[in-house]
Amino acid sequence: MYKRLVSLAIASLLLLSTAFAQNDMNFTQERLLLEQSNFAENYEIRQNSRNIISSTQFNTIDISARIYTQESSTHRVRVSIVRMDDFFYVIFANEILPIMQNPRQANQFNPNQENTSYDLLLSDRFKMDGRGTYIIKKRVQDGTIEHIKIYLQSESESYILITPQGSSEINLDVFLFETPIYRNVRLPINLNSATTLPFSRIMASSSHVIDWNLLFLPLANQNARRSYLQNVIRQVELRLPELSYVADGMQNSNGTLVHGQTREPQQNQTGLGNLGFVKWIMDGFYSPLNQGKLSDISLLQNDNEPQLSSLTWNRNLSYFINKSIFSRRRIHIGEDDVRDTPFLTYTPEIGYPLSTLPAVIYLEAIRRPEAIYLGSINEVSATTQNRRAHLASIVIIPFFNEMGNLETTVFYNNQKMTLEDLHRKHRGAFIHLQRITTNNTTFQLPQIKSN
Repeated sequence: MYKRLVSLAIASLLLLSTAFAQNDMNFTQERLLLEQSNFAENYEIRQNSRNIISSTQFNTIDISARIYTQESSTHRVRVSIVRMDDFFYVIFANEILPIMQNPRQANQFNPNQENTSYDLLLSDRFKMDGRGTYIIKKRVQDGTIEHIKIYLQSESESYILITPQGSSEINLDVFLFETPIYRNVRLPINLNSATTLPFSRIMASSSHVIDWNLLFLPLANQNARRSYLQNVIRQVELRLPELSYVADGMQNSNGTLVHGQTREPQQNQTGLGNLGFVKWIMDGFYSPLNQGKLSDISLLQNDNEPQLSSLTWNRNLSYFINKSIFSRRRIHIGEDDVRDTPFLTYTPEIGYPLSTLPAVIYLEAIRRPEAIYLGSINEVSATTQNRRAHLASIVIIPFFNEMGNLETTVFYNNQKMTLEDLHRKHRGAFIHLQRITTNNTTFQLPQIKSN
């Protein structure tokens, strides 16, 4: 019996040590993911600020903003306390500087010279809604912590919200651009403890539910891709001033400006319409791969449709471009439809709610950083007799910048705009997406000449 008890005790210890080793391994993996994604931790400063975080009487604390350095990191953290109504907000804002990408350059900063600089304290280098910022909300009345908010992206409603669940557990909710991704992920961690834990520890503790690889993209191999897409965007931007708008204007395969419905040459006024503008940008990829020829209008539209459908147009465009780039691969029309974005609801032939588009693009850019997108706006209008229809086409180009924040450019009706602009213009609409894997192929926009 004694030997059996000893054996059981040893087995239990081995199981515990295995569990701790697994947790430590996960912690290391999550910490590495944060480092590779350029997501700065600030737990060292939070741990050194326990007296502020745990205080119940803020009127006895010096609440002027201060900037602190960390031994474990090259970046600095601004600590401030803000009162709004019946709550205090203890804010740990990370320094956001591209120069911090290079630790050698970062170490050239002398923090002692700038800690008291009023300009620096107010600088945009420390954003209250910056990536990695912690905001701890506390009640003025008794100092109780209401929640912890951790920003995943700068200047967007993308964050993790940690709330208490009883006295010994917490709930995690994850939002991307105001769209809920994970809800009510319960962890056996006290809320007060969560205020000073490394974020990577929280990630490791929740990795059995939350796939953090869907939320963070390692940036080391993204420099060439980022430069390529920035060049594409810049080329289009530089050509926008020369474009005129003609409702159904587009270029045929020879580059002649024609009317899309009749395919007759434009006479008096020449220019590009909605579908023609998208085709022109896509021909920047297509033409260099096809001996200078542009995509064929007759192959992009369905003659049986009474009105040109932007969904049909986009599907055919993406098919011919992907087929040109991957000439040895068997490709079918429609296979590049974006239908399987995690967490979000896709309606066949209609798409995703336009209000969720920022979250869709974020998740897609994480999973497929090599892709750009065509979008077809689906909405009800007077011209469609109060029935839903695909009425307009757009180009969406996303990439993650050096700081790990997503940048998304939209080209629509001969203009450049943001996702926010698009949403304001088409509230209540849906959007159907086609994925184009550009593979860093040569991009050269066609010349536009008057007939």
